[in-house]
Amino acid sequence: MLSSAIDNRLSGALMQQAVNTVVAGVLHDVVDDTGRDLRDVREHFGDEVARLVAGVSKLSHINQVQSIPFGQGFVDGLSCS
Repeated sequence: MLSSAIDNRLSGALMQQAVNTVVAGVLHDVVDDTGRDLRDVREHFGDEVARLVAGVSKLSHINQVQSIPFGQGFVDGLSCS
């Protein structure tokens, strides 16, 4: 009986985690491409979804920065001499 209750709770927690991950995947561009911010996401979808969206947004930003060829973009005009 106790094992069944634990299994049900674990299944519910895993299902909620899966739902949060899908929601964050859908919402990650909202923060990057609109006037909305993480406070809006947190208010409407909760802390976990906001945390996931923040993580995806940071990864997206890192990928964009790494794709800028050296000597272009934010490093224009800098000299190493």
